[in-house]
Amino acid sequence: MADNSSSLSLLAVLKPGGSSHIGAESKPAKTIDQMIALMSERGLVITDEAELRQVLFDCNYYRLSGYFRSFQVNPAAGDNRYRPGTRDVDFLVPYAMDEKLRNIILKGTAKVELTLRRESHTCWRQTAMPTRIWIPNPI
Repeated sequence: MADNSSSLSLLAVLKPGGSSHIGAESKPAKTIDQMIALMSERGLVITDEAELRQVLFDCNYYRLSGYFRSFQVNPAAGDNRYRPGTRDVDFLVPYAMDEKLRNIILKGTAKVELTLRRESHTCWRQTAMPTRIWIPNPI
């Protein structure tokens, strides 16, 4: 294992496959059913299993974990139990809102990009050299 004291320690500890977690190679992948069971065992009240299943399938557990960490007892210390009364909708609703906002921003960004490309091409076309170029010795 690499020394974590350097400023490049994140680069130094990356393992093949992209994981920097020490025990990552010993943790087998879980199915969606296993992930839902684990969340339930940790105290999550599941109100809509089909929705939770679809979100886990679409985005994956680790991306979703950014939304449910604040509902866990002490994830920084490894206590991943959910606080009493935590329901799946407590983090699925904000996740869905973020996804809608992200799509709105991407759609708007695409329109700006197309407008800038069109305008820059129009400007270039109006100021560019004539399209006929004389070639002294054609092949």
